[in-house]
Amino acid sequence: YPAESPPMTPGGNLQAQNVITGLSQPTTVDFSPDGSLMYIAEQRGIVRVVQNGVLLTTPLLDFRDRVNGVRDRGLLGLAVHPSFPSVPYVYLLYTYDPPQVFQQPAGSLAGPDGRGNRAGRLTRVTADAATNYTTIVPNSEVVVLGNNSTWQNFNAFVNSTTDFNEPAAGVLPNGTHLRDFINSDSESHTIGDLAFGPDGALYVSIGDGASYNQVDPRTKRVQEVDNLSGKILRIDPLTGNGLPSNPFFNGDPAANRSKVFQYGLRNPFRISLHPGNGRLFIGDVGWGQWEELNSAPAGANFGWPWYEGGSGTNLRTGGYQNLPEAQAFYAAGGNATPAIFALNHSTGINAIVGGDVYWGQAYPAIYQGNVFFNDLGRGIVSRVQFNANGSVNAVSTFANNHRMVVKIKLGPDGLLYYVDLDDGLVGRWRFVN
Repeated sequence: YPAESPPMTPGGNLQAQNVITGLSQPTTVDFSPDGSLMYIAEQRGIVRVVQNGVLLTTPLLDFRDRVNGVRDRGLLGLAVHPSFPSVPYVYLLYTYDPPQVFQQPAGSLAGPDGRGNRAGRLTRVTADAATNYTTIVPNSEVVVLGNNSTWQNFNAFVNSTTDFNEPAAGVLPNGTHLRDFINSDSESHTIGDLAFGPDGALYVSIGDGASYNQVDPRTKRVQEVDNLSGKILRIDPLTGNGLPSNPFFNGDPAANRSKVFQYGLRNPFRISLHPGNGRLFIGDVGWGQWEELNSAPAGANFGWPWYEGGSGTNLRTGGYQNLPEAQAFYAAGGNATPAIFALNHSTGINAIVGGDVYWGQAYPAIYQGNVFFNDLGRGIVSRVQFNANGSVNAVSTFANNHRMVVKIKLGPDGLLYYVDLDDGLVGRWRFVN
């Protein structure tokens, strides 16, 4: 992003600056590697383009006709291919409204933007060189994940956030799991975030797709690696296949388990990777008591729904711990990786929004390698410092008054950018004298 050159000796005063305003519920942002283009996703299903600092009138694309944007659903993830524009792909992660919704009454559960059950999709579009990559090549959208996230595979006429009589979508009668299907049997916890790793893989976060406010027995699918719910997926960005180096790869790259990198998550709304060593960080939005920052090697099980909370310790989840499946997990000595840092709601935190690892030269050296997160609702942005062995050293406040910041992204200019959902803006933090 073309900004004034980062200072060689940053000042000591942190300043928040509005960069782009006048947006409609923006959710996330990414940049072309050369910094000339900024792509901003709006929840309803529009991708806006900022070219050399100017917000263009014509969007990259407008596909509101296929995005279900009710409640916490919508277009939530966006990523630009790291070899852009040689590989001119922009990736989009969203809750899907298939064509059949337009055959249903407006305002109904099954109608456009209805609250009935849905499914998620990851697609990619090709940015058009003829318009300097500010629009897409027509009809270039390709499904990368969620080819079976179709009308026939979920019941749009019920809302499983509260209707527990409806069986879990994507679980076949014989108990096996439908391939390439992303469950969204809830108004929340559907899809989450996208991030490219230094290994070239695309990491995808998927929520549990279950009720966000009640004990939902269908949440047990999170613990099954043949199901895509409650997972971090690691895939080939060109094919959507799982990579042979993934922990559960079974020889079939199209198998669900071959795509799974980590599991046992509730609502991993935001993820980030350390650009130097590839360490993955997950901000997992909690239930009634805890918010978690998670980080662990490939194959880790973070324990949801049987465990939640505790910094470095596993705590049994109230309500869920009484389910027979939970009791069997405990009795069998089931292993789970606790959060590296967890915040109890008694401290005032509402919902964690994980942010990027700082890896630039525009901030004072003390911020190098820090991970950032926001407390959604209170607007307290914090930074996490680490010891040499990777453990948490300290957590401290970085900025205040950012109540609805839903994305924190490191820009090509070495500054941290933030997306404010309610105020309809993208801003950035600078250190000035």
